[in-house]
Amino acid sequence: MGRILAVSRQVERIATWGGCISLMLLMLIVTADVGFRYFLNQPFSWSHDVITLYITPALFFLTLSDAHRVGAQVNVDVLQRALPVPVRRITDALCNLAAIVVFALIAYGGARRALDAWENGDAIAGHIAWLTWPSAALVPIGAGMLVLRLASSLVANLVGSDEAYARSHEDLHAEGAFE
Repeated sequence: MGRILAVSRQVERIATWGGCISLMLLMLIVTADVGFRYFLNQPFSWSHDVITLYITPALFFLTLSDAHRVGAQVNVDVLQRALPVPVRRITDALCNLAAIVVFALIAYGGARRALDAWENGDAIAGHIAWLTWPSAALVPIGAGMLVLRLASSLVANLVGSDEAYARSHEDLHAEGAFE
């Protein structure tokens, strides 16, 4: 089990680097496009399509799982902090289970959409016919990684000790992950 978690963490790390590179590319393309548009009167005809079709989805979906791991998502935990640790574990387990169902459905639907786009050779109409399947494939990749991370959290909720669970949440609060 430890090996699976280590491999999963390495995949998350690589995906997060992909998200970071996407952010860097987004900033570089927008900056270059603005410069070319206002100083040379030659805007990039492709920048909007590339940013909206590939870069933004990559930035979002490739970082989903790692964001959950570090607690970077928005939490409404006013009441949760007041709950005893055993009850908090149960509520977290229920939330993880619900999220697994939702994101598994998103991954499944996204995989079907990506496969259809690939089989049909779907492309956007425009100056350049950008293929849509790579963008659609980011959905099941990101949602699938998140499902695995949520399943790992669910198992930790169900079998972890209350003491270790409380300590891990305190560590996240101390690191500023929930602020």
